[in-house]
Amino acid sequence: MSLVVTSSSRKELDRSSKASGGLDQPHSYQNHLRSPLHVEVDSEVAVVSVKCNRDTDSVTVVENQGMFLYWGDQSPENDGGEPAARDDINAPLQIVFTPGEYSFQNMVTMLKTVIDDALLKAYGEVATVVVTEVDRTITLLGTFAGFNIAFTQRGNGKAFTDKPNAVDMFPYIDATTRFSYENDDTYESSVFSDNFVASQSITNVNVVGNNASTTSTICDFIGKDHPLSLTESQAVIYFNGSSASGVVGTFGKDGYTIGLVRSQGTTDDLGDKVDFGDPGGIHVLGYDEDVDIPTDYEDAEIPFFWDVAFNWKNGADGQVIQMNCCGDSSDEGVGQVMAPVTLKNTPKNASLEAKYWDRVIFDIDGEVLSISLGISASTGTTILVDDSNTAFGSRIKPLGITCNQLYPKISIHNHNASYPGDVSLRTYNGLPTSPYYDKNYWGYGSVGTDGNPLAPDPLYIETYDTIDSCNIYIDGTMDGTPLYPYKTGLKNGSGAFIGINYKWSLIMGGEEDGLYWGPQEQPYRLSDNFSDTQSALGFTDKIVKQSDPDGVIVIPNGSTPASDTLARVTYQSDTIPNDDKGTGTSMFVRLKNLGLTSFNANMGSISNIIYGCPRFDAQGNTGGRLYFEPAERVYVKLNNANSLIVNSLDIDIVDVNEKEVKDLLGNTLITLHFRKSK
Repeated sequence: MSLVVTSSSRKELDRSSKASGGLDQPHSYQNHLRSPLHVEVDSEVAVVSVKCNRDTDSVTVVENQGMFLYWGDQSPENDGGEPAARDDINAPLQIVFTPGEYSFQNMVTMLKTVIDDALLKAYGEVATVVVTEVDRTITLLGTFAGFNIAFTQRGNGKAFTDKPNAVDMFPYIDATTRFSYENDDTYESSVFSDNFVASQSITNVNVVGNNASTTSTICDFIGKDHPLSLTESQAVIYFNGSSASGVVGTFGKDGYTIGLVRSQGTTDDLGDKVDFGDPGGIHVLGYDEDVDIPTDYEDAEIPFFWDVAFNWKNGADGQVIQMNCCGDSSDEGVGQVMAPVTLKNTPKNASLEAKYWDRVIFDIDGEVLSISLGISASTGTTILVDDSNTAFGSRIKPLGITCNQLYPKISIHNHNASYPGDVSLRTYNGLPTSPYYDKNYWGYGSVGTDGNPLAPDPLYIETYDTIDSCNIYIDGTMDGTPLYPYKTGLKNGSGAFIGINYKWSLIMGGEEDGLYWGPQEQPYRLSDNFSDTQSALGFTDKIVKQSDPDGVIVIPNGSTPASDTLARVTYQSDTIPNDDKGTGTSMFVRLKNLGLTSFNANMGSISNIIYGCPRFDAQGNTGGRLYFEPAERVYVKLNNANSLIVNSLDIDIVDVNEKEVKDLLGNTLITLHFRKSK
């Protein structure tokens, strides 16, 4: 018989860290024997005792655990998630935690990583997410007190100068552009839209609607960098450059479609950029009969698509067009269409040909977009559409989550080689980020069941369709009220714009209420583990709202940090976080390098586990310093037909899934007893 004492560290009282040095960890270590252990034929082994130190400041995160973050109306009521019932154009963002064992300090890092990954891609107006510990001095023993999660907006977009450069102007349709996610088909070269040349002039980007190096006749391009800010921002695009010819009819007539469009791209799992023709690679567009389709698009198999644009087909009066929804959202006939907006002032064709106006001006204030034309050689403007009209058909659609990041998209209709039309992007208040090809927030670009790295999660498609097909985008109405109230800019006490007037909600339950949800499938993705998230983050309410009526954040514990402003919102744990699955998880001793055989029925496989530590130790503890000594030893046969010379012992402490329990600190002592089998 042999009694063997093993240790993960030479420092018996070491409780300072989770790593004792080298490769040996408190949960996984190897002891080398200077004098080999001689094990008789037909022997067995049992655990005599286990002494370890389990971190009480720890959290266990399981698969499909997480929460939702919502930014928009404080209390939407999206009954049942049906498009017709929505009163909202935003959606909760699914925040999926990375599974594992975490100290609370490491939990802070993980939370920031996963929130950044979802939130900063969905909302360019959010500058930073900061996750920190609550000051430990508020607890009696200086133990972990909870989390601070802070969101800060970028502020007034008028001060932003980021814009697409000439090298960022890409054809709307080229050899890599796909029709949709449904298949790999791409467009034929006959409809490529690369008939343009872009050049840089200091900060201005000039584009000419003729390229001698291409056989394409279509000029339609997107500035795929720096979406427009939504906070008091502006984009000014000059047109009518061919007026230098002096005689419009001789050298080809001008015509332009100048507007803004959502991202039409993603990045696949191989890192390759992919573009789509139809909106999001999902919707198939139709056209209202009153839209003046330019000649280039009449017979070509290329979508005539903008989220919103000024459109002048020479020979017709100018118009403003937008993509919205038609039909009854409860019918199968609902679909996305390009449709005209009723204008305050209609720019006549004769005046456009006479160069009365020379620029299109887009102004954005939160969800509100206004369009004007600038009078040539003057600071004066002519308003085409703004928010002074309340009728849906006389306003631009509100800029919700599906179209909250807009990029310049321009078509030049005149391709005359000698006197082509041209445009110039001058003023542009763009965001410093450029998420055009980032994978999206609902699962855009995730791997589908067919293995296609571009197949989106069905939840993405369902949410996308639910929002873009809601009544707000059909007739401007919403459930229970006649007209959707646009959210505008957020101002501080001095009247300066500092962000968008949205409010935050942290959602860790309450899915049965159906208030925030688009598709009802969405909350059930994480619902099984909502309660675990709530307790692990230290919140007593399932849904924690930003609810102060004055707009100054009130965090759940009732205090207001002096550093918080109207555009910086902090949520703070209002109770001490706890984790029922963390320090309460059972532990098992695994002896890896000997030929013993046990069986883990949970895993359905053979195992090397030789002992299961009870949930509570001899003193009734589940965390801190723990000591286990079985009242009756359970011996496991080594199945050795011959005697063994053992030079090392490899020991792990694992959970029931045989994953290492990584919330152990300092030193682990395990005593083993080897004997000849009885």
